[in-house]
Amino acid sequence: MARVDAAQTMNLSLDGLKNEEFPSVSIVTAAFNSSSILPRVLKSIRQQDYPKVEIILVDGRSSDETVEVARAFGCRVVDNPHRYAEIGKYIGTLHSNGKYVVYVDSDNELPTQDWLMRMVTPLLENPDLGGSFCLYHDSMGSWCDEFLTNTYYSLLGNDPLSWFLGGISHTRRQGYHIFRFNPTNHPLDLALANGTLVQKALVSSFKWDDDIYPLQVLDGKGLGFACVYDVYIHHHHIQSFGSFIKKYVTRARFRNQYRQEITSTRLQARKLRLLEWMLYSLTIVLPCLDVIRLYQRNPNRAWLIHPLACFTETMVYSLTNRVRPFETKTGPRITPPDAVSL
Repeated sequence: MARVDAAQTMNLSLDGLKNEEFPSVSIVTAAFNSSSILPRVLKSIRQQDYPKVEIILVDGRSSDETVEVARAFGCRVVDNPHRYAEIGKYIGTLHSNGKYVVYVDSDNELPTQDWLMRMVTPLLENPDLGGSFCLYHDSMGSWCDEFLTNTYYSLLGNDPLSWFLGGISHTRRQGYHIFRFNPTNHPLDLALANGTLVQKALVSSFKWDDDIYPLQVLDGKGLGFACVYDVYIHHHHIQSFGSFIKKYVTRARFRNQYRQEITSTRLQARKLRLLEWMLYSLTIVLPCLDVIRLYQRNPNRAWLIHPLACFTETMVYSLTNRVRPFETKTGPRITPPDAVSL
């Protein structure tokens, strides 16, 4: 189990700090053919009241107007010849100038102007922390997307498999808690994505091509991470079941192509739980029973998606991996290239 330090409230007064005294922050966003959704996230970043921010847009050689949109918002654009977002985040990290790096995805949205200030505050109060993260989205359901699938994932807190395997509690609390994980119990819903903030020096000293691997390295060093419970991030990522299937097919193919060692580390430790997931997701009955439980906790018709989402995710991984749905065999890692400015 993860060790949880005492809960803390944000007591540091920032009013007395001059703009030049704030640590600089680089926001890294990896994108590919994202011109239609980029304005939403970039506008929310530009509206932040934090004084020292740069935005690095890592483009996977888009064929649409992604680069033009990014430049219109004053982003520094960097080329990602591999296209995949995980590699793009590493490339963006190499190009960042900030003391802290925040990984905001192209389908995210920062809901408040003080979002970044509140994410940085735990590190100002605890300089030895590795970073901070927020809940995936408003799990209390006060925010409901126009797409029912997005609302479902907001309520659940993650994709069904990661939810089943266990992750950070999405119970509403005040202030923040400091978690200390180890590489084998690192939650699958904590990655360099969806607003996670880290100290650049800690993740730029080695190569990585998986957005969970760097955090597990920091876990091994005993570094804590602050979960800022009263800050959320919106994730507009699943507009239909078709987009859900496409997203997870791409994720499975990426894992198969590069065969991350980190995949083996985090899945082997949960091997029995994975077998339980297979039974759970394919029976349909058990997810239906959970629909009743989840609806009683937070009434919302989006829970009706749960049985189909569980079944579909298992089938996607099974068919993509050709019968062995959760293969954990390791193999050679890729070597992310040096980043090249456009």
